[in-house]
Amino acid sequence: MGKYRLGVDWSPAAKQELEQQLASCRPLETERRRDLTDLEFISIDAAKTQDIDDALYADISSDGWTLYVAIADPTAYVAPGSRLLEDIANRATSIYFHGYVLPMMPEVLAQETCALSEGNDRPALVCRIAVSDSGKVGDFDFIEATVRSRAKLSYYAVDRYLNGHGDELMSHATPLEALYQVYRALRGQREQDELVMEDRREFRWILNDRKQIESIEPHDKLLSQKLVEECMIAANRCAARFLAERGSSGPFVTHPGFRKDRLDEVRKFLSLHAPAAAELDPTTREGYRDIMRQLAGSDNPLPLRAMVNRLLTRAELTTRAGLHMGMALECYTNCTSPLRKYVDFLAHQQIKAALHGDAAQLVTETQLAALRERLATARAATLEAERWLADRYLAQRARTASDGFQGRIVHVNSSGFSVRLEDCGLEGFVDLRKHPEKFSYDKWTASLTSTTRRFQLEQQVAVDYAGSDGDNRYQSLFTLRGDTGLKPARLPEDSAAEG
Repeated sequence: MGKYRLGVDWSPAAKQELEQQLASCRPLETERRRDLTDLEFISIDAAKTQDIDDALYADISSDGWTLYVAIADPTAYVAPGSRLLEDIANRATSIYFHGYVLPMMPEVLAQETCALSEGNDRPALVCRIAVSDSGKVGDFDFIEATVRSRAKLSYYAVDRYLNGHGDELMSHATPLEALYQVYRALRGQREQDELVMEDRREFRWILNDRKQIESIEPHDKLLSQKLVEECMIAANRCAARFLAERGSSGPFVTHPGFRKDRLDEVRKFLSLHAPAAAELDPTTREGYRDIMRQLAGSDNPLPLRAMVNRLLTRAELTTRAGLHMGMALECYTNCTSPLRKYVDFLAHQQIKAALHGDAAQLVTETQLAALRERLATARAATLEAERWLADRYLAQRARTASDGFQGRIVHVNSSGFSVRLEDCGLEGFVDLRKHPEKFSYDKWTASLTSTTRRFQLEQQVAVDYAGSDGDNRYQSLFTLRGDTGLKPARLPEDSAAEG
């Protein structure tokens, strides 16, 4: 943490301000706050989670449902311009190292005072959303409210209930059934009209008493996690629309789609591999959406959807609303995790400013530039810590892995390729610059070819672990095993035919 200058301790001034706020602040007593404690909110989260920043409720309406997403309201306790706010902004996000958490916000706020914990009245920013039978997000509003969560339910328990494997949550059947119906409608509409990211197998790290990886277990995303995710996306969409309609200075999350300087490459790629998609305009939301759908659904043996990743931009934080191509939405932001993410905290400040009749111009480009830098630092620190743990785990496994490791190529460039191991999801790099043969890189097929071998995206390969690169944040390194990637032997008649 010292290497990346991550904040561990809170400044004395911030601690003093926090004590004063906790002693004097009474957010539940303000006239602006509406009492919604009669609604049966429930939270669904990991069993050990204490910084609970959202709770859900839904009921049936005449043409669909009304979804309520209650979000913890730390802005009620953190004063603008305070040293506490400065310290929170400097942290930018909660950082989850395996076995250790560096919280963005003091734990007394995130885990106690502001957390939407079971049975406690809490200040919240509630997004009330009309969801039609077809899953369209209709009218919505934001409400400063007091809410009371009826229960903190685990993802695992809710998943069992939704899949009909347990009735221990029957006392919460009414809100759970309504939320499940809302989820199905919202998800169906996004799959039909927008873009939904494909589910990728996830892996859970099991640590021992020494905080080292004991084992890694594969698991698929639970239905309960998808339910919560869909409700959060709906609230985030509404927050972006709310801010955009009021000319707010953000923060917005935009995704421009294809890189502007690579559009000619995009068109050539499509003409080579997906001629029907080549007629579409890649710079429009609809065109981008339909291109991605065609690539994902293509019967071409090449993994076309994965191959175009090199031509895409990254999502950006901006002060102006814009397209989010990755989800095929007109605009988007994040507002549902203000206890853990400063972007969401800023969104709350802006929404509340608008609700109070003030101009929602509290976010500047200078702020966002500093925030981007801090988030990049947090990602780099997390990546290095994870790779360090992975290095020790793979080194231990390599001692007994006489057959090496089986993996799949997930990225190809002119130097080599990245491999994701099938059984644990860990990734490493095969550097072909050190191989005795010379390889040529073909960007149009995402492949590397030599006289005797060929490698391309999504190909299965066998590798050995070769340590890690300490100068590159402990990136794992692999080497090829035996005949991995060898081209099929040429038959005699093939040679004769060429002659």
